[in-house]
Amino acid sequence: MMPLTTREATTEHRTDAAPLRRTAVATLLCVYVRDDARHLDQALRSVVQQELPRGVVSRLYVGIDGPITAALESTLRAHADRI
Repeated sequence: MMPLTTREATTEHRTDAAPLRRTAVATLLCVYVRDDARHLDQALRSVVQQELPRGVVSRLYVGIDGPITAALESTLRAHADRI
């Protein structure tokens, strides 16, 4: 079983103006054994490819509910560098 993962987008640092207000956005995805790996792949790609306004911090949490299939685990591993 893979541990929960977190992805945090970085925000631009400006020294010439007032500090940016940071807004946090969290996306929660739950995965369980009967999920389709193709649908999980589509969901992960959709979340990771979102364009956020400057100053917004995004976190993606993937909860694994019990044992999962090898296909689901493979999909999560394929996205591990982005989530």
